[in-house]
Amino acid sequence: AWMATPVAASPIAPGEPVVLVEGRVRVSDMRTAPVAIGVGRWQARVPIAAGEAVTLAKVRPQVDARSGDDVTVVVSVGTLIVKAHGRLLEDATVGAQVRVANLATGSVLTGVLIEPGLVRAGLPEPGSAQVEGAP
Repeated sequence: AWMATPVAASPIAPGEPVVLVEGRVRVSDMRTAPVAIGVGRWQARVPIAAGEAVTLAKVRPQVDARSGDDVTVVVSVGTLIVKAHGRLLEDATVGAQVRVANLATGSVLTGVLIEPGLVRAGLPEPGSAQVEGAP
């Protein structure tokens, strides 16, 4: 039996972005759930041949910013807006929650990646973790 499922449009090497097209594969060849066309952006974990079914086991979400990237952290309280230099502590996609270190204070904040280089964060929790080597 055959099923319609997203397949690779062309050969994809690990780490490359995945371009999907609708294809047909044997049901017996499907070991894990397929990704959905138009839902999220993906990059290959493993080599994927052209026409091969693209499943969640073969891809990971494509990140927009990487751990260690410098960012501007924006914290707003009422009408007060504070901007600070920060560093991402994990990979992130736009719209996802991410941990970021405030380089001026050493505090760790949780915020949302608005765009690469920009994180909107809340106030740090009292007694939040400090970044090693920070004042």
